[in-house]
Amino acid sequence: MKAGYHYVVDADLEGHVDTIQHDRLLARIRESSYQVHPLWALSLLLMTNMDDPSSLLSPSVSYSISNEVSGSGGLFFGFGDDTPSLESPIPSEYGLVPAYVYLSLTVFF
Repeated sequence: MKAGYHYVVDADLEGHVDTIQHDRLLARIRESSYQVHPLWALSLLLMTNMDDPSSLLSPSVSYSISNEVSGSGGLFFGFGDDTPSLESPIPSEYGLVPAYVYLSLTVFF
């Protein structure tokens, strides 16, 4: 108020989360993990686009180096149509994703 402003605007999104279609969101993402050993874990993530028949698949592996350090790595594969057509001038969302490799090092403190 000291800077010469006379109005205070407060916005709140209370109740907005209740309007999201959670059943449709859950159909888009599936994840599974398996702990092979107390130090090793495998996981698999599958994301599907509900608007076109495309999906993103991500297998990964993680290793607990110590109590405070964890390392992981994995791949991203996109599946779907990657060529435009007259019916669909924009190709599928995940079909355009090339294969990626990632490495991660996490330090907990």
